[in-house]
Amino acid sequence: MNYTLLGPVRVRSVGGGYLPLGRGRPQKILAALLLNVNRPVSTDRLIDVVWGDKPPGTARQQTQNSIGMLKRALADAEVESSIRRWSATYTLEIEETHIDSVVFRSSCVQAQQAVERGDEDRAALHLEQALALWSGSALEDIHSDALAVNAEELEERRLEAAQALVGIRFKQGRHVELIGKLTMLTAQYPYHEGLHRALAEALHGASRRGEALRTLAELAERLDCELSIGPEAATLELVRRLTTNRPPEVAVSGEPTMRELITALRDVTRLLSAVTRTLSDFSALPR
Repeated sequence: MNYTLLGPVRVRSVGGGYLPLGRGRPQKILAALLLNVNRPVSTDRLIDVVWGDKPPGTARQQTQNSIGMLKRALADAEVESSIRRWSATYTLEIEETHIDSVVFRSSCVQAQQAVERGDEDRAALHLEQALALWSGSALEDIHSDALAVNAEELEERRLEAAQALVGIRFKQGRHVELIGKLTMLTAQYPYHEGLHRALAEALHGASRRGEALRTLAELAERLDCELSIGPEAATLELVRRLTTNRPPEVAVSGEPTMRELITALRDVTRLLSAVTRTLSDFSALPR
């Protein structure tokens, strides 16, 4: 990819390096043009992207200067693209397959088409390729209220792709191989219970029940302390199943309260930490 939006907004030159755009006006304008590639973007829109509702009196001139800088940078990098001006609009003309966000969306569409054909292996491959394009958060280093909705929409598509991949792999019984990806995603979405449950299930499938319980304990405490809410019923049921090895459909009399489950999870976490420290201290003893 020459242009990246699924992470820091950057342009890769033919030689492999990145253009020195900095984090100022040119980078914000580039992001706005990339999000509307091959479509005209008004000068007023670019001013809104850069300054919001408090533009300086020289905003139009500064926008023109930034466009000029972008043109020179793209020309020096020998990237096949052009920025054309028509009336009060600018259009970035490039091959769309050079933009990671465009390729991401295309791969997600191909995955959905594969699912509709019943080809889950092909769907999973497309989803893995789509998710591999991400190198951080969408528009990671762009601070613009005008572009926030674009970043949020891309993040929603990312989450949908990740959940679709998890669903396919779990259905295939290949959830263990997702542990690394799920660990990264739960860090990205610290309150998303579905992803945490998937990680706990994957860890349990890899005979790492202690880590699975710790994952759920940390989630429960985070929800309680930071959002003042308790886990969903599905999360609580998974806790019961992991702690008792009971199938989820079996009913139990005298169900514990949510608060009791959270407390129990914290106790399990402290116990596991103590055991880990003991084992570490024992291994450090001279033989």
